[in-house]
Amino acid sequence: MAKAWDELAVSATPLLDDCLTIRDSESLCDWAYLQLIDSLSTAIYPSALNKRELLFGFLMGMSGYNIRFGRSGDDLTCLYAAEQIIYERPYFSKDGAYFFRHRPGRGSLELSDSTPVATRPLDLRLTKSPAFASGIEQARHIETAGIGFDFKIPQSLLDFYASYPHTEMYIKADAPVCEAIRETVYPALSASISGLGEVDAVNKLLGFVQGLMEYKTDGSRWGYEKWSFPEESFYYLCGDCDDHAILFSRLVRDLVGLDVLLVECEVDGAPHETTAVRISEPLNGDTIRYQGAVYYCCEPTSNVAKVGERGWKNYVVKRLDKVK
Repeated sequence: MAKAWDELAVSATPLLDDCLTIRDSESLCDWAYLQLIDSLSTAIYPSALNKRELLFGFLMGMSGYNIRFGRSGDDLTCLYAAEQIIYERPYFSKDGAYFFRHRPGRGSLELSDSTPVATRPLDLRLTKSPAFASGIEQARHIETAGIGFDFKIPQSLLDFYASYPHTEMYIKADAPVCEAIRETVYPALSASISGLGEVDAVNKLLGFVQGLMEYKTDGSRWGYEKWSFPEESFYYLCGDCDDHAILFSRLVRDLVGLDVLLVECEVDGAPHETTAVRISEPLNGDTIRYQGAVYYCCEPTSNVAKVGERGWKNYVVKRLDKVK
């Protein structure tokens, strides 16, 4: 491996420079960059899995990410450190960092003791919506809560979001929406709340989200747990409580400019995700206190709850996250 790494340091340097140029010019987030390196390594070594893993690890490590190598018998795999937890994926703890396997697999793995070339963990946060080249677009017409519009979303963006690992919920909730949402969905929603006070505006968006998506569990839709980006909810028009909460929190922050909490709770002993909004107008209703401020409960999954209504009596808060 050491010999092969030295050879790559000579032969793959131009390739590395091209990758870094693309990362900077396209403002790729860390996960998008990982997908680029993965696709490139697979294209160069479609059947030589160990060479593919070594090239993947070399490019990631030399790009500044904290990687390790491991082996199971004669099979080589690369592991990368991540800033956030990636659920339902095996990891190894080393030197205070959590390393996740790039190549799928379970069971024992012998980790390399070599000194890492970089210490930066992969950061799964999105600070801007990925800008993909024009291509196939998927069209949708939406008509709910007296609000109607048409919009198109790039299939490449849907594919990218489908590849995103199952990680902390705030990653999906904090992600800025894409240009298609800003240019077609937001003008229609903004027009529907124009001139309304905070309570009426939030109620309008609450009713919109409640009527937008058919309730479906992740198990029935995907066969596994998945929290959707807002674009995915607009496209698939179905989701569970997590997806309703993520979408509603994004709309309220962007269109009304109010602070929102993601509320992890239990309803009659079952896990549930909902929201609470910090409203300055006087209002009687169910509230949650967070860092000295009062937030009013908003239940995006219910079809009848208004601002200040929890929707359920047996409601036990487990965790609060203020989304940006």
